[in-house]
Order: sequence, then structure tokens, then C-alpha cells
Amino acid sequence: YLRDSVGTLIDEYPYLITPTPTHTATAMHTPTPTSTSAYTPTPTATATPFTVTPAVTPTPTTIPTVNCVSLLFNGGFEEDAYWQLHRTPLWPTYAGPPNPVHSGARSVMLGNRPLPEAISYSSVRQVVSIPADAQTARIEFWFWAQTDDVDGGDRQQLLLLDPISYARVADLWRPSPLHNERDWQYMPIDLTPYRGQSVLIYFNVFNDGDGRRTVLFLDDVFLFACYPLVTATPTVMAMEGAMAEVVATPTPAFIPPVTAFAEAAVPKPSPVPTSGPTVTIMPKASPVPTLGPAVTTIAVKEEAAEAPFTVPGAAAAHASEMLFQRWPITSVTIGALAGAVLVAFITWWIRSAPS
Repeated sequence: YLRDSVGTLIDEYPYLITPTPTHTATAMHTPTPTSTSAYTPTPTATATPFTVTPAVTPTPTTIPTVNCVSLLFNGGFEEDAYWQLHRTPLWPTYAGPPNPVHSGARSVMLGNRPLPEAISYSSVRQVVSIPADAQTARIEFWFWAQTDDVDGGDRQQLLLLDPISYARVADLWRPSPLHNERDWQYMPIDLTPYRGQSVLIYFNVFNDGDGRRTVLFLDDVFLFACYPLVTATPTVMAMEGAMAEVVATPTPAFIPPVTAFAEAAVPKPSPVPTSGPTVTIMPKASPVPTLGPAVTTIAVKEEAAEAPFTVPGAAAAHASEMLFQRWPITSVTIGALAGAVLVAFITWWIRSAPS
């Protein structure tokens, strides 16, 4: 509206009212609270008492003192080889289950149980050479025996025969009465006296044909030649926090002797008698030679002992060295000698001067 000075309405002007914008509050970012875990105190390490367990002292294992070599082949009779099986009325044969077997798949049967009774040998044999340098020798075998013999006409035996003439060398095993355990038995026999010989190992069963059968099964037959090992002294090595270890310390086979050279005889000088004061010269003590550690020699070549001195003049040089070691010439020694000579000269001059 337009009015004059006294308030009279003169005119009016229409106009649009611009609405005053209402302030709209803008939502401010509200931070999302982060989940904070409750405070957990860190545990303090508390020392737990413990007991120290002492290390277990190991028991030294027995160290074998011999090394043995098996000389027979096919001792378990698993192959059709090496053993001689001769054809007789009760010939020997390899046998498997249901016949008795000690180990493996087969044994050998002497006496041939399925065949009809007859007068017959039934044997297996093998030639072997027993080394002369062996320390010991032995044969060992397992046998399963059965017999119905009552008059002693049958035999179970082990012989050593000459491989060429078949002459008997030794009757090693011939039990009387016959074995009839019908179970496996172990038999070792010493062959050390037959070292250095070639012999025929001869297992045999003999039936006399009276209808009472004798049978023998053999298995795991071995002939060992044994040699000594190097002597070893077990030494226990202590190790902290672990099991102790047993270490074998070999003992040396030979320690060469040390040749001791005798000192050359050197005459001791006689002191010159004087009327003045006597000066005694004390020889310096010779140092005692200390022998160093002996050197272990594994292989020693045997040779003739040589003379201590083989080079010309070596003996004289050795004597001079011994003399120097007995009376070493030093500045003290020279001074003492010079003093003695001076005293002797002054004494002589005083006595010789005219009064």
C-alpha cells in the first residue's frame, strides 16, 4: 500500500510474497560407535616350579667280539641246488607242508617216510673248505626226528668224509638211543680242529629194513668260520639334555718302541788346586728329555733293527751335544772362569814378589 503524509491511501500495488524459506536442518553424520572390548588385563607369567629329571644312563650294548662267515650254500633247502641227493631205495627228498619245516618253505627229509620199508641209506652231502686262518669254526642245524626202531639197527648221523676217497674223517653226531622227539631240536658242533681242511659234510639216516622206520628232517644248516674283531673299548660320551652316546674307541694294535740312546761318557775335568779362595763351578743341570706322545701305527713293516748311528761322525756329534748339555758355556761360566784365573794370578804374584 502507498499512503500520503497524513495517511490517506493513494494507491496499492499487488505483489507476490516470496515465502521465506524455512531452514531445514541437515542431518549431520553421526559416527557409529566402534565396539570397544572391555579392558582385559594381560596375565603376568608366574614361574611354575619344576623338577629336573636326571638323564637316564644307557646300558652299554654288548659289542660282538667275532665276525662269522657262513660257508655252506642253500642251508635252508629252499633251492634244488648245492646239496647232493643220491638215489637209493629210500632216497632223500625236499619236503614242504604238511611235513615239518623249521623256517622258510621247505626242509629236507631223510628216510622218505611215504616209501615202503627197505634196507637203505638216505643222505645229503656238500663239500666245504674250512679256512686255516679262522679263529673258530662250527656247524649248527635243526632236526626233527621220528623212529620206531627198538633194536638199534637204524642210524641218524653226521659225518665228515674225505671229498675224494670218501674215507671217514670224523664221526660228529650219532645219537644212541635215536632221537624221537617229533619236534624241532637245535644241534651245534665245534669244527675248530678241522680248520685248513676240505671235507664232505654228510648227513645220513640208515634203515635196516625190519619194518620199523627212522626218519629225519633237516633245516637251517650253517657252517660258520669266525674271525676276531678289532678290540673296542666302549666310551660313554655325556651330552646335556639328551641320551648319552656309546662311542667305541679302538685300542691301537701296536705302539713302536722308543730307542733310548745312552749318553757318551765324558770325563769330568779335575779342578786345579790353588792356595787362594776356591771357585767352584757348578755345572748346569741337563734337562731331562720328555718323550712325546707315542704315534699309533696300524701297519708295521718288520725290518731288521738298525744301529743307533749309521752316518759317519754321528756318534762324535752326539757326544759333543751331550757334553754341551752337561756343561753349557754361558756368559756366567766365562765370567767365573776369568775371575778364578785372576785370583790365581794375583795370589801367585804376591807370593813371588820380593819382600
